[in-house]
Amino acid sequence: MLKKCIAYSGVLLAVETVLAFSGYLYYKKLKNSQEYRQTLYERNSKILSLYYYVGEKLGQADLKDKDLELWHTASKIEK
Repeated sequence: MLKKCIAYSGVLLAVETVLAFSGYLYYKKLKNSQEYRQTLYERNSKILSLYYYVGEKLGQADLKDKDLELWHTASKIEK
């Protein structure tokens, strides 16, 4: 029984590690790719809203405004 618990916790730890790493890679993609953020914006993505919310809490309050201004200036989106 104890061996099963240890094996189960090892699997759980591996799954959590993979999920955390995947989340980090996705955040990195959002942070570095303005085109990807624009694609998500056009699809009304909740994840992009969460990204901007976290950015505001961490001190990047104007990130969304900069993106919208750039997209509008470049005529990439309709206002």
